[in-house]
Amino acid sequence: QVWQYPSQLYSDQPRGVFYIQINNDAPIKSIKADVLTALWRDLYNMNVSALDTEANIAGMNLNLNDGTGLSLTVSGFTDKQPQLLERAIDNLSFNVEEQAFKQAVDRYIRELQNKGQQFPIYQSFDAYGQLIREGGFNQTDLIETAKGLTSADLSDFMNTLLGNNAIRVFAFGNYDRGDLEESVKNIQASLPEDRKVTDFKMAQFWKPETGKSIVLRRDLDVADVAVVDAHIHPQPGFAALAAGTVLQSHFRTVAFDTLRTEEQLAYAVGSFAPSLDNYAGFGLYIQTPVKSVADMQERFDSFKEEYWEDLQEMTPEEFNQIKQSTLITLNEKPKNLMEEVSPFLADLSLQRFEFDSKEQLIDAVENVNLEDAKTFYQQTMLN
Repeated sequence: QVWQYPSQLYSDQPRGVFYIQINNDAPIKSIKADVLTALWRDLYNMNVSALDTEANIAGMNLNLNDGTGLSLTVSGFTDKQPQLLERAIDNLSFNVEEQAFKQAVDRYIRELQNKGQQFPIYQSFDAYGQLIREGGFNQTDLIETAKGLTSADLSDFMNTLLGNNAIRVFAFGNYDRGDLEESVKNIQASLPEDRKVTDFKMAQFWKPETGKSIVLRRDLDVADVAVVDAHIHPQPGFAALAAGTVLQSHFRTVAFDTLRTEEQLAYAVGSFAPSLDNYAGFGLYIQTPVKSVADMQERFDSFKEEYWEDLQEMTPEEFNQIKQSTLITLNEKPKNLMEEVSPFLADLSLQRFEFDSKEQLIDAVENVNLEDAKTFYQQTMLN
């Protein structure tokens, strides 16, 4: 499946972003497949380092990421992209040398172990991400799995994934039909002749339910404690997302002024506005050396009530000022092609094929009022 979308703002530039998803859900179903995909990405990037340098000199970029399968991105000047793409795809399958594989496993394990020494707030957000979406595996289990793998495992997995997948291409920028047809032929030629086309699969989000909570507690090797406390609105849609989008800047300011500046509970403290697919949320986070987890959670809970009192005193005029500031940010012109394509790639990742989420959010923000914001806050942080 191929989507072509010309740039609306930089159509005079001979540039483009060519994004290929080689989709297979094994990495979100199997911890072994998850580790093998990460090792595959690492070894690929090592193998194409010279090609990547050559591409950079020519004003292009090459990037392979792992996730629900693999995603390959070629971007920059479009005149030489077909040649770069052909070489990039040809390198996807390679002989796995035993020594190179052991080095990749060692890099993978050390990277995970180093994460265990990161600031607690970073580790907390990693854990939060694992909770809310399918395919998040425990760090200890990942390390033990990696230790038990062989180069033959990766070779077999590469053959399996390249022979069983669904492929999507998103071409954004200065491409014509001939460019795309040539690229599609190169992709097809690189795949096994007996390739099986599978259903396109995505990692699923946890579905919010009223009255349902998920709690994760974990001991860390580093000092300080961290808390990430997120509430998700029970109804999906852009109306709730718009209310949260407008309110978050004010909520963030009050949270920082109160918890950081006045009470000096921590250096790393603030709020965030998470989203789970079509569900909007609100949250607080902190890393603190002066309070326990239980004490900090109690302070968060009391702060949520305090902010509600502040919100009650907000005037429609004050809210409209915040709203207009939000609209200015949302309507700000992208500074380059990558900023312009970002909302479309976000929609593609969530299978929103109308590619109009940004416009829908702007429309919803224009229609939101103070009472909507109060209702959103009640149904989220006070629910």
